[in-house]
Amino acid sequence: MAVTNQQVTPIPWNSTNPPAGLTNLENVVTNAGAATTNGPIVKRKYVRVTYDCDDFAGDMEKALEAAGFDATFTVYWRVVPNPAATWYNRRTVPRNITVAHALVDVHTAAGLIWIEPQNGQIGVNLDFDGDGKVGHTNDHAGTDFTDDSGRIEVYDSREAAEKAGVVMD
Repeated sequence: MAVTNQQVTPIPWNSTNPPAGLTNLENVVTNAGAATTNGPIVKRKYVRVTYDCDDFAGDMEKALEAAGFDATFTVYWRVVPNPAATWYNRRTVPRNITVAHALVDVHTAAGLIWIEPQNGQIGVNLDFDGDGKVGHTNDHAGTDFTDDSGRIEVYDSREAAEKAGVVMD
């Protein structure tokens, strides 16, 4: 796969007036996986390491693709203030920490819509700097932030992300 660095428009979600071609997206997200023995993806239990965000996102991406959507797997890292850091422990506790998470996105002609597969939220905002664009890449070897204090990587699937070097669990 060729390395891409892109700026895309995040599409806001309005369930009463969804973008063209996405009228059944909410229904598909809510019911994805319902026919399996594990039940709907959004109702599954989070189990650290065994079934966590990358597993939710991988399953949801496959379900959305099976339903005819152009869906891909997104992983991001973001530097945020450490809630445990205080003035008193400033020498022993880091001021900032890096958080990581996996989501799913659906591609439209107008841009991308990010979905939180653990609760079914459609329209997750990854525009960390508020400029109306979300920078992302598929180059895991890179180290630069793609959007303000975050690094967002979009891959065809969870397997493609792992092949690129993204560590799961």
